[in-house]
Amino acid sequence: MDTNKLYAGNIGMINHLKQLFSFLIIIQAILFGNTVFAANTTMSYTTNRNLEILYNKTQTNALHDSIKIKTYLEIADLLTFESNNDYLGKTAENYYQLAFELASKTNSLKQFLIEIDTKGVSHRNTANYTMALAWHEKELKLADSLGYISEKIVALNNLGVVHRRIDDYKQGSDFHLRALKLAEETNNLNGISIATNGLGNIQYLLDNNEEAMRLFQECLRIEQSNNHLLGVAINLNNIGNVYKKMGDPDKALEYYMLSLEVNRQIGSQKGVAICYNDIGAVYRARNDFDKALNYSLLSLELNESLNDLNSLANSKIRVAQLYIDKKEYQNALRYLDEALKISIQSQSKANIKDVYNLMYVVYKELKRPELALNYLEKADQLNDSIINSETRKSIFHMQTLFDRERSENQITLLKKQREISELSSKRQKFISVITGIILLGVLAAFVVVMYIIRMKSQANKLLKIKHQEIEQARAKLEIYAHQMELAKEEAIRSNMLKSQFLANMSHEIRTPMNSVIGFTDILAMIITDTRQLSYLESIRSSGKNLLMLINDILDLSKIEAGKMVVDSGPTNIRALFSEIRNIFSVQIMEKNVRFATQIEENVPELISLSEIRLRQILFNLVGNAMKFTKNGEVDLIAYTEKTESEHDFNLCLKVNDTGIGIPAASLDRIFEAFYQETDNPASNHGTGLGLTITKRLIEAMDGTIRVESEFGKGTSFQINFNKVSDETHENTMLPVNNKSEKNEHLVFFLLLTQEQTEDELVGLFKSFNIQIHSFYQINKLMNLLESTTPDCIFIELEGLNEDNYIQVLNKKISKSTRIILIGTANNLDLQPYFTRFQRFIIPDMSRALLKFVRSIAVVRAQELEFETANQPSINEDTRASVVQLLHACKNAQNTQFMNDTDAFADMVLNFARVTDNKALNEYGTDLKNHVSAFDIEKINIEMNEFEHLLSQQGFLE
Repeated sequence: MDTNKLYAGNIGMINHLKQLFSFLIIIQAILFGNTVFAANTTMSYTTNRNLEILYNKTQTNALHDSIKIKTYLEIADLLTFESNNDYLGKTAENYYQLAFELASKTNSLKQFLIEIDTKGVSHRNTANYTMALAWHEKELKLADSLGYISEKIVALNNLGVVHRRIDDYKQGSDFHLRALKLAEETNNLNGISIATNGLGNIQYLLDNNEEAMRLFQECLRIEQSNNHLLGVAINLNNIGNVYKKMGDPDKALEYYMLSLEVNRQIGSQKGVAICYNDIGAVYRARNDFDKALNYSLLSLELNESLNDLNSLANSKIRVAQLYIDKKEYQNALRYLDEALKISIQSQSKANIKDVYNLMYVVYKELKRPELALNYLEKADQLNDSIINSETRKSIFHMQTLFDRERSENQITLLKKQREISELSSKRQKFISVITGIILLGVLAAFVVVMYIIRMKSQANKLLKIKHQEIEQARAKLEIYAHQMELAKEEAIRSNMLKSQFLANMSHEIRTPMNSVIGFTDILAMIITDTRQLSYLESIRSSGKNLLMLINDILDLSKIEAGKMVVDSGPTNIRALFSEIRNIFSVQIMEKNVRFATQIEENVPELISLSEIRLRQILFNLVGNAMKFTKNGEVDLIAYTEKTESEHDFNLCLKVNDTGIGIPAASLDRIFEAFYQETDNPASNHGTGLGLTITKRLIEAMDGTIRVESEFGKGTSFQINFNKVSDETHENTMLPVNNKSEKNEHLVFFLLLTQEQTEDELVGLFKSFNIQIHSFYQINKLMNLLESTTPDCIFIELEGLNEDNYIQVLNKKISKSTRIILIGTANNLDLQPYFTRFQRFIIPDMSRALLKFVRSIAVVRAQELEFETANQPSINEDTRASVVQLLHACKNAQNTQFMNDTDAFADMVLNFARVTDNKALNEYGTDLKNHVSAFDIEKINIEMNEFEHLLSQQGFLE
């Protein structure tokens, strides 16, 4: 299609539309009875006078530049952009350019944009949409060219509002959506809110109530998060309008009330007046005319002070309507007369039409038909004028579309012409470029080929050199790796030899130290000289300290050598806490420390843990807390945490103190062996092994430990043991008659290397009628195997190196015979020979070995149908005494102090007298004699046998 013909056709159509638009305006002026509208086609005398005043103002030298910019814009506004009017040879566009140039010169373009925005909004509020669009389009164009994003968002939203007012909902939506996209990209919350509100109003006008509700609620959320109370009030009112339109007056009233409260809070009288009007409308719909009239009168009172003629006229019409509903026609006429005057003054034809219609109703009810018909005719005439106004709005809308289409056509034509010109020049350039590219390509290919050949030659040389270097490095690395492996094996072997030596020497080192301390206690009871007693006390104190040091070193060595045995059994956590308190009672008093224990009720009476190791852990931690705390507090706490299983729980222990604390730099190292804080003199009074052993023991018991400390304020150690079981209802011991006649048929073979081991085993089994055969040579044992089949063979591994005999022994042993291994084997691996064996390690074997032998006795006892009904009954007092005896026995075994053992023997003798038990009396007497003679070996045997003796006598069920 010919572009020039299309352009000419569009121009002709636009001219016809302009003529039709002028004709409609003249008809509108005649129907309305006012010459104001007709006078708008040309400039009036008043306008010229105003232009003269404004222009003269710009010629004043003392006038500030900002005032001069505003004045130029006022002149452009009076001339209007769409007309050909001019003043002193300059059009509105000329004066606008003068203002723009002055704003650019004075660096006040942002303020210039605000002035343009104000002009557009002013025309929009007075329904002069042509000028409103003109100003807002200039605002958008300028903001876009300057790159002012926030101002561009404002201009887009303003254009959206104007197009909505002229019922161009598509264009309005487009502008609001552009503003919303740009605002979201720049996180401009105010722009997002205004765009969302505008889109909501369009959906409301199109009766898309659900979408309108969603948009208003989204806008409300944004305004609330931005703490913009005016926006909150507006959107609450909008949501109320949607509910009212959807036929839910109760919900609408709720939101009107919320909006009213916010408007009151921010002091917005206009917002309050609008809410009063809307609330009155809801009550009118409910036929509650009194309440409706009350709210409408409140709205009227506020509007009279706002100088908003349109809102004031609307309020008076609402009040008049309510008086008509109440049939108070004289009051209605009074408000209608006032509303008519105001509406004529504000030129609001819609309000005038509403007044005429209500006048008709009033005079009809007052039986004055002539006046009623007169106002009805006026309303009909005005309705025709309003219809013409709507037609003018539609024609304006069409003109806007044609103008945009014409602009688009012109732009398209220019683009095509430019494209043709560009194509012509590009053709010439293309030929030249192709020729140049071909030449450059050939040259580049030649250079690349030469470069590749050269680089390949160099690369081959470098590759050979690197290959030789790599081979040399590989050979050196293999030699180094072999040396490192040998060094590592040697270090591991040396470390294991050291640890095994220390672990094997534990009994030999501890026994003489206990003898030194024991004989010191005996001498203290004999010697009366004060000086000699002080010497003995020094010996005893030094001996105890040395024994503790040896114990720490040996414990660490046993852990590293894998010889530390951790046997779980029933442990009374409450008794253990009480025992710890008693152990440190002297220090508590001397250092004025408040020592508190706290055990939650859900901690069971007995739990499955190693009591010996747990006591050692708590002794170390509480000992440290007491060492570094003076005039402070030490807390020992126990509680449980639930696990996924119903049968177990996690046990948590805490040791808190308010002592000197640990520096932050030392927290990561306190669990290292032999580490001590150098800045703290008190920390140098130990071996530096306590916390290391504590951590290793906790890990061996499937637990963890962590520490929190603040230097100068205190320290907190927290221990967690995982999956601990409740032993409260399982800690029962079956009474066994160890000296049953059936036990006489039990035969035990002992293959030993040390007489001491024989003494211990014979002592352990003395309460059982068992036939025992001891051998120190394996060939003698094998000879007896020809004629006798033993129930158990006990093999002491220490010093046993007869590997060949062991293989022969394995072939001759009956399948029913149990193999018991005592101790550890340094040189023998017996796993391949004995597939059915149990291992017990000296010196911690006594209790476990007793349980094992007792289990065999139980089987034999069950074969004899042992009757448990004849066991003596135990009252509560006796049971409590038994528990105390067991605790005292364990305490004496752990401390290995003669004083504790002697005190335990006294408790046994006292209990024997109360219960008239001869066996316990003999036991207590023997133990006292062993203490007096300081016979440590027999003391250990007696102490290990005590629990079995109580069971034998029927005191343990």
